[in-house]
Amino acid sequence: GRLTDGKGKTIECKNAIFIMTSNLASEEIAEHAMQLRSEAERLLKQRLDTNDNEDQAPEEIVISRNFKDEVVRPILKSHFRRDEFLGRINEIVYFLPFSRGELIKLVARELDAWAKRAKDRHMIELKWDREVLSALADGYDSHYGARSIKYEVERRVVNQLAAAHERGQI
Repeated sequence: GRLTDGKGKTIECKNAIFIMTSNLASEEIAEHAMQLRSEAERLLKQRLDTNDNEDQAPEEIVISRNFKDEVVRPILKSHFRRDEFLGRINEIVYFLPFSRGELIKLVARELDAWAKRAKDRHMIELKWDREVLSALADGYDSHYGARSIKYEVERRVVNQLAAAHERGQI
């Protein structure tokens, strides 16, 4: 096919793939995903309580077709106002809020990166326990995604360590 811009310039797009990003319906998707995750955790707990050990991992969170059609599609349609545009979108990828376990891993990864920097640059070895990971994971904001974890680690750990280092306390 071809793509024509607002100035009338046409570009041949026969073998092109377009990737578009948007925050449209992100609040609704996040809320729905949290409900699905809570339900999956409840079912897992129920299985564990009844000693049904077939599958102890929570099921993958899947957004239903009904939710996509009844909630997401109308939001997209009201924003873009053109069915012919939406009809050309082959697939929509939904990014869901992180689970608690994923948040702990993100915090650990961020802290590990800072620990490596502290060791390489200042010969300071940093260690922390599980409670620190959990407390920092509590700073997660689904609106900002992984960036909120990065900010939380910088604000609550890195800045405090830098200030203590400047005062000669470490």
